Amino acid sequence: MKNKKGFIFIETIIVIAILSIALIPMYNALYNITNHEHQNLKHDSSIHLYRTYYILEFLKEKGAFDLANSSINSTFELSCTHILLQPNYFQFCNSLMTNLEVEKIYFLKPGFKENINSFDSKEQRYLRTTDDSESRIFIIFKDDYYASLKVTS
Repeated sequence: MKNKKGFIFIETIIVIAILSIALIPMYNALYNITNHEHQNLKHDSSIHLYRTYYILEFLKEKGAFDLANSSINSTFELSCTHILLQPNYFQFCNSLMTNLEVEKIYFLKPGFKENINSFDSKEQRYLRTTDDSESRIFIIFKDDYYASLKVTS
């Protein structure tokens, strides 16, 4: 009987190459799915929704949405300087934003999806999943989390 060690080695290399070629697309698909899900975990988590609600109520109480409603833009960035009341409210607002780890606050008017080009791609992806039939408050947190709530009267 002849020695077939060389043939078995070549056959093994060919099988490994075929399996590698077949597994690469599956790995890429799995990576894309897990990456997408990881990004979705940063959207509307319960703690960030609670923080958004707390900020929304504070801004409503201080009348910050009157200025935002008067703006002609469909997206309006709110900051503590828009609360033009007593100086202690400004300090409280700044400490609130710092303690709740808020990076930016936006007031979004109905139909805002037409003008989301000023946001980066992650923010745009999030905003496309939200309802733009009513005004919303959209908050970007420092840990790259996003949350939004409808603004009701």
